[in-house]
Amino acid sequence: MEATVKCGIITDDGLINISLAIVDASHGDRDYGYVVNDDYRTHASVWWGTRLLNAYWNGVMSAASQMGDSEGYVIRAGLTFTTKPSEEDILTDAFFDLYWWMSNDDSTIMNKGMDKNLSDYNSKWYGSPTLTEALHCAKILYSLLALDLGNCRLPNLLLNDDGLRYAIIAPDDSNRVRGGLLNGSSVQPVGPDRYNEIPSPGGDGTDEDRVELKESYDLFRPRTGPLGCSNATIVTQYLCSVPQQKGWGVLIFSILVADLVFLQAAWKILTGPSSHALELRIRGAEFLVTRADLHVIPLTTQETL
Repeated sequence: MEATVKCGIITDDGLINISLAIVDASHGDRDYGYVVNDDYRTHASVWWGTRLLNAYWNGVMSAASQMGDSEGYVIRAGLTFTTKPSEEDILTDAFFDLYWWMSNDDSTIMNKGMDKNLSDYNSKWYGSPTLTEALHCAKILYSLLALDLGNCRLPNLLLNDDGLRYAIIAPDDSNRVRGGLLNGSSVQPVGPDRYNEIPSPGGDGTDEDRVELKESYDLFRPRTGPLGCSNATIVTQYLCSVPQQKGWGVLIFSILVADLVFLQAAWKILTGPSSHALELRIRGAEFLVTRADLHVIPLTTQETL
């Protein structure tokens, strides 16, 4: 799972464009260390976002393990979600454009558009549960990234209670309805605690400390702080390793590579493909960072997940 965000830094010398990326390192189902601050009292939106993101990413992988039919099975797939500037309703299936491809055990490849009769979401063909779960996972990740970059004006599931209830269990995710693939189906994948439970606020993450998603809002929401979003802050430190004047572009890049502190998330420059059997990519949202206060505001809302 990879996300990329394009940012513009307004300086005295003009606009400098940089790209930031975050990638899932698969450190564990219950590892939330990829954010710096997820205190459930002071950063409640981040706390909820990270717990739900882990659960739904595990849901994507669990659904993907079931992709196949009597004639074969999928061994690798890639999904790319791209936001549309004209779509502001994050609750709709149309919030992202989706492109997908799947490689089968017999070396055949399918991709979006090959069969016009296939419906991506909430349909009965074997790839749909994975695409449906990935859509919801992408919405949660999109919301978490917007929070992290201080963009409080983009559509977001983590800024109010109605959005949070949708994020926990979306009524339009057929995997999560009673009897669905990830909620009591006779073919439900093993390890439901990985995709259907989250730990309590301040808990130690043990099995005894976890509750099912359907119960989490009522049990945990009164214990977590206010949902909200604040401006982004970039903490910079000049590098003195090269005894010559640096241009702003070199300076900004050096800061990012060396010791950029970016809000709650562990951002990093990266290149190269993901090694996961299922790739979920989120890239593209452009933001503008003004030098005066280093606030993040959107240039465009074109984002790819």
